[in-house]
Amino acid sequence: MDTKNVLLVLVCVPLACFIAGAGLPLQAAININLGRDVGHGLWSAFFSFATGAVLLAFFAFPRLRLSNLRTFCKEVRAFPRMVVLFGGTLGSFYVACSVLLTPLIGFGVFYVCVVCGQVATSLLVDSLGWFWSPVRPLTAMRALGGFVVVVGTVVFQLDRILGASFEPLYALYVVLALMAGCFLVLQSTWNRKVGHSLGSPWRGGFVSFVMGTLSLAIASLCTGVVPDVSQSTQSVGDTWKWLGGAIGVCVVTVWIVCPTYISFAATFSLTILGQLAGSLLFDALLAPAFDLELDPVTTPRAVGFCLVFLGVCIFQFVHTRGERKQHQHNGESRQEPEQDTKKSVQLSVVTTHDDGHTVDEEQSDLKTPEIVA
Repeated sequence: MDTKNVLLVLVCVPLACFIAGAGLPLQAAININLGRDVGHGLWSAFFSFATGAVLLAFFAFPRLRLSNLRTFCKEVRAFPRMVVLFGGTLGSFYVACSVLLTPLIGFGVFYVCVVCGQVATSLLVDSLGWFWSPVRPLTAMRALGGFVVVVGTVVFQLDRILGASFEPLYALYVVLALMAGCFLVLQSTWNRKVGHSLGSPWRGGFVSFVMGTLSLAIASLCTGVVPDVSQSTQSVGDTWKWLGGAIGVCVVTVWIVCPTYISFAATFSLTILGQLAGSLLFDALLAPAFDLELDPVTTPRAVGFCLVFLGVCIFQFVHTRGERKQHQHNGESRQEPEQDTKKSVQLSVVTTHDDGHTVDEEQSDLKTPEIVA
């Protein structure tokens, strides 16, 4: 593995996943404040997706021409597997679950269920090669890494889990939260396929955000709440309440691009690690700025973060070792044809005389054949 690939796999890609995950608590705080102003959390998610779609449009179509838009629409209509165009709908399902289920089962339980769904689904996608993904066999070390990440998340949210109230339909709510985590991974695989087919990850993300916006619009209308955006547009100082979509664009783009270089399991584990780190920093320092309560760093949260970090290190170790073995195998496979070529050249260099007798040229200087008159 050359220096460029080492820098990309070991530094740049993991750092991008970590930073994207660290931005998720900030996005949640922004959407909470926007939801208070507009009247419902689903409407805040709708506006977040809508602003993200507008932002991605500038990257997906840098040259805004009517002909480009027509070509794009034709490519979308001619897509061979239309189901993957609905990746944004899976993302909107997660958003709806986070808004509706968190008050019922508590944020800690909901988040642990989402992480379990993400880790399990990403390991299955990697090991089975689902949805046009490269196959990465499920080894004991990879399974151990996923298990450690889940255990660390449980320990991190232990205080909130113990304080959660159990509803009559608790089991159903847990299943829905698990499905929300699974759908996030499936959304990433579908968006990667769309971006690859349309020639740009930005276009894959744009399609995802458009579909998510439409889905959330329907869900928001079903609430019967009429949104009021006047409180969030009174001054320039309220602009930050509309930045949730920009953070979502960064996260979705990372989930589309990074699994190409590392596995889905490593991508989502790094995102989880960044999310836990961001929540520790946000809850301890920044929460009052968003009209939220401070949540100091406790021993379970610190231990849980360390366990998740250990699980991520296991994933990175397995991936790096696999890349090194593949590189060595490719080097050996290139050397073998060269050696076979040299041997064949030595064996094939012979001299044929008029009488049909052949002599190896390497031995011809030792013994001169008799010339018959």
